Amino acid sequence: MDQHTFVRDCLAYYEEQGLTPEPGGEWQEAHYPSPRDVGNKTIWMLHDHHQQQGLLQSEEYQRPCFFNADVLRFLTHGPFVPGWFELHDAYDRWSGYYGAVNLAKISRETLVANAEANLTKISRETMVATGKANGKANAPAMNSHINTKKQQKTNAKNTASQRWKCLVTGHVSSPGSLSNYQRARGIDTSLRVRLEGTVLHTL
Repeated sequence: MDQHTFVRDCLAYYEEQGLTPEPGGEWQEAHYPSPRDVGNKTIWMLHDHHQQQGLLQSEEYQRPCFFNADVLRFLTHGPFVPGWFELHDAYDRWSGYYGAVNLAKISRETLVANAEANLTKISRETMVATGKANGKANAPAMNSHINTKKQQKTNAKNTASQRWKCLVTGHVSSPGSLSNYQRARGIDTSLRVRLEGTVLHTL
């Protein structure tokens, strides 16, 4: 999903649910449609949506457009949202951009081709059915955001407790660790299945 589609879905959801920015809450100003140093336009988004938008914007502009600490906290303590692996890949790709000496240049065409090849269309209905918001089951995934330290610990535990298996080597690990494991060995990160008891589920 590109950042523009994601933002349109978020704004439509806010309007649909009657959500408006509240000072001191989980709302943040996001630089959109371009990064801070390119344009000065901003929109209000919920914290976790802002982190996802920043990662998607980074893919579009081919450089980091997010704060490392905020995005890392979202990936490790936030909800397991649709497209989590792709967001994790984007974070790893751009988090060390400015400090890397020999960063391989990835063309926009290559990124677009890879995104199209691995794109999984997830309907709003699916997101609503599978999401959680404010600790309530069956709330839209787009409204899942962090409110308390207790929720952060619960989200982190839920994500970390998941087990995924590499279809190439059979290695089993948590989502983030398996992504790092496969990339380090040049294995396509789409070659994995989720382990849930004795049943295998693909993303």
